[in-house]
Amino acid sequence: MVGGIALAAVGACFTCCVICGYKHVKSAIEVIDASADFANDNKRVIVVPVVYFVIMVITFFVWLYSFACVVSLNPITSEPDSMIPQNRNIHWSG
Repeated sequence: MVGGIALAAVGACFTCCVICGYKHVKSAIEVIDASADFANDNKRVIVVPVVYFVIMVITFFVWLYSFACVVSLNPITSEPDSMIPQNRNIHWSG
């Protein structure tokens, strides 16, 4: 019973806040509606970030492949270690 009364009080406070701030809520709804219309009319807003992301992923994989090629030019030695059994060292040469 106490929980129901507490939830009813919270609901009444929330309703009062919405009614008192109706002007701001209506303004926010209009802003969201205008931005949705803009996004619907200008497909570039959606396409450009996706294309940029794809280009960046391709660039990253090209860089990763290049890095692996540069690392493979140097000798890799294995030094036994009790803490890290798969320890490898790369001896960088100029």
